Amino acid sequence: MKPATLLTTLLLTCSTSTSTTLAATLPNSPTITLKRPSRVLQNRAAAAAADPESTLAGAILTLPPLLSTNTSTSNVSATTTTVRGTFRIPRAEPPNSGPTGNNPVGKYGAAFWIGLRPLPAAECSTSNTTTAAAPTTKSLTPILRAGVDIVWDGTLDGQQTPFAWRDFAGSGGDRGGLEGWSALRVSAGDVVRVTLSVQIQQGIEAEAAVVMENFGPTEPELEDGEGVPLQKVEATKALPGWGAAGCAQAAWVVEDFPLPGRPEFPIALANFTSVSFDQAAVQLGDGTVRNVTGAGVEVLDIRLDAQGGRLTRCELLEARGGLTCRRVVGDA
Repeated sequence: MKPATLLTTLLLTCSTSTSTTLAATLPNSPTITLKRPSRVLQNRAAAAAADPESTLAGAILTLPPLLSTNTSTSNVSATTTTVRGTFRIPRAEPPNSGPTGNNPVGKYGAAFWIGLRPLPAAECSTSNTTTAAAPTTKSLTPILRAGVDIVWDGTLDGQQTPFAWRDFAGSGGDRGGLEGWSALRVSAGDVVRVTLSVQIQQGIEAEAAVVMENFGPTEPELEDGEGVPLQKVEATKALPGWGAAGCAQAAWVVEDFPLPGRPEFPIALANFTSVSFDQAAVQLGDGTVRNVTGAGVEVLDIRLDAQGGRLTRCELLEARGGLTCRRVVGDA
């Protein structure tokens, strides 16, 4: 599967059971209801698909197999793969232009997350291409991931409702599989660090760990290895079968997530201005570090005709070893 296809699956699958399960598992998450077709729905039929539509933006880095083999003894050894990334939670605002812009009673949202996904061997050789169908969450399933959603609600005078979550890839990409953190509160402006680790033993069984740290409104940007978090939460879970992966992909993502109960309709993407993923890197089982700006990475943007075409402009930051995505409307 191609990195673009990978990201595409992840998004669509996340939305199917949001309306029923998300509210129960995420006590801090906003309730988003669709009273009447929004501007997104009204414009969808007339949209022309000049470019493949995508609900995911960011970067996908193709990695070697999660499990290493000792070539001298032909024994399979336990390995740990770790994916990290740090970002400042943006404020959600209505877009200033475009088909969904300036709706005072509208609801706008965006998700920012980091993920790790195993790939079958047959898909590894073709995963790093740009010719696949446009990426969604469903195309990235199964995936281990964690991040933050932001929502602006015009019916509540522009209330900001960010919340942090994790997903252990057990829901088939369904957004209903997300679990909120009862002991972690986040706000716009907070610096959050996500660390995902997968340890594989005996070629099949894997133990996954998700760590999220909130450093508050740290200034300047948090440096790698520095700072004491105000809050830190961790969860672990077994992931059967991950050791059989032919290779893996790490992802740093901005997502236009689906409306609850309407997986075919993404929420109107919020104006988040820009977001940067810093210290975006992977440490492999042999100790090698792969940076998001290195070889094997693919950069993606959200494209939705009903919302104005191209909605993000993402680029790699070579000097900082990271990635930045800006909110835009169209290619201009």
